[in-house]
Amino acid sequence: MKNLKDRIKKYRIIDTHIHLGNISSLNFPGGNDEEIISILKKYGVEKAVFSHHAALSTVAFG
Repeated sequence: MKNLKDRIKKYRIIDTHIHLGNISSLNFPGGNDEEIISILKKYGVEKAVFSHHAALSTVAFG
């Protein structure tokens, strides 16, 4: 049985939901830019759409 990395090679992969950065007390740890790009490359992600964590909030909340 092939592992996931081998099985997905035949597909074009676009990640459409990634958040980066900190906002106020809201933080989702997940690595810095270089680490995230490394993971995307590892799995053959061709393109990715990023939003800052601030996009999850309003000015009044943050």
